[in-house]
Amino acid sequence: MQQYKTITKQIGKIYVIQLLNYIIGFLLFIFLTRALSQYEFGIYSILGVSILFLVGLLTFGLEVFLVKELPGKPEKEKQEKFSQIFTFLSISTPIIVVILLIGTFFILNKLEQGAIYLPSLFAFLSAGIIALGSIISNYFYSKKQTVVASIIDFLIKTLWTIPLIIIIFVKKINIDLVFSSKLVITLMVFFIIIIFSKIKNLRFFTRVNKEFIVKALRFSIPLSTLVITQWIITASDRYILGFFHSAIKVGQYSFIYSIMNFIFIFCTAAVIITIFPYAVESFNKGNQKQSNFLLNSSLKYITVLTLPCVAGFFLLAKELVTIISGAKYIETILIVPLLMIFPLAEGANTVFRRALVIHKKTKMVALLYLQAMLINIVLNFILIPKYHYYGAAIATSLTYLILLIQFIIKSKKYVILDHNYLRFSRIVLSTIIMGFSIAFIHPKNIYATLSTICLGVLVYLISLFFTKAYVKGEMDLVKSFISRRKKLDHN
Repeated sequence: MQQYKTITKQIGKIYVIQLLNYIIGFLLFIFLTRALSQYEFGIYSILGVSILFLVGLLTFGLEVFLVKELPGKPEKEKQEKFSQIFTFLSISTPIIVVILLIGTFFILNKLEQGAIYLPSLFAFLSAGIIALGSIISNYFYSKKQTVVASIIDFLIKTLWTIPLIIIIFVKKINIDLVFSSKLVITLMVFFIIIIFSKIKNLRFFTRVNKEFIVKALRFSIPLSTLVITQWIITASDRYILGFFHSAIKVGQYSFIYSIMNFIFIFCTAAVIITIFPYAVESFNKGNQKQSNFLLNSSLKYITVLTLPCVAGFFLLAKELVTIISGAKYIETILIVPLLMIFPLAEGANTVFRRALVIHKKTKMVALLYLQAMLINIVLNFILIPKYHYYGAAIATSLTYLILLIQFIIKSKKYVILDHNYLRFSRIVLSTIIMGFSIAFIHPKNIYATLSTICLGVLVYLISLFFTKAYVKGEMDLVKSFISRRKKLDHN
């Protein structure tokens, strides 16, 4: 019970950080869709997903190796392994970034898109800094200091948006200014993180043991290829949209995709960040039953959060899109039902993927995503030329649905689903009740829309209680927090 209380507290604290991250990111999204043209927003979207790809590529998946390898190990051993990996990446990252920048220069000139090179330069350099920062955050994550790791992630990945939002209020912006701001602020934050880590007695550089690095890369390189395939799944539709149609279509599609991605991240990140290291530690100590339970918990809580968020956005799509961007993107709400599967399926994929990683089945994970990538590319080339962003949305949802089915089949031996605990049917019923409570409300302004959302949340929580979506142990845990809070207030 004590471990569950610790996990619950950490999830709560991380959700505060994630909520801040979500609000700032969403504000930037609103301001950019209003301040940039649809063409510029399309370019911003392409470079944004390119940064995500580069961060994964530059780390070789070694951040996952740290999370898998370090829990339960002596402190000195943790420090030594981290230092070797950080030293290796500090050498490899600048080399790879320079090579990519040279290649990008020639490719863009060949395509007569040289104007995009400067923001690409800023984006690539930012990716290199974020990659090194993510290794530091994952070191703290492996030690179950999940709140510290989340703060570092927030600082290195999100803080740059605050000065940019301020700049948007005082002057007209362009793509160059967006990514130059990202580079400057990210670099400053990186040095602050280094200073903080040194205060925590973290050693960054040491003599590299080639055998250890080779061992680490054997585990992580399949996950590095996973990053590449994930990026292609995420980005190929945008590149193909731009090729067959225009950057305007890319911007329109990216608008709805970004909202769905916000839902996915918000509903998934805090749960996975908090629970996964405990699942790894339990597995490393031989307690596979406890590890399996924690994976089931991750899947349940992600579903509890994602399902009503997706349903709510579907029901209030017109009102929410109008609040975010005005009438500029209103026609894109027709994509919403076609993309609803994406956050639901990928949320579940996140859990099954980590279950396979715990059992060191990284090659299997890489193979599944490779298959999904090929399916996605084929679907994009079939659907996008004729159906533009509708085709892209269908291809994305089908890809993640097929991937989910594959993960369920392949992970049967490694994670046993406890349906008496998961209670998916009751979560679905609660979501349907919530949907009916707001389906016939058509709010006319932002205040009415927010009130409708609050009503939906309240009805959903009450429905979860009355449908008994939670098992007794979970309710006891909630009651223990309530009674403890009352005791503290009384004192």
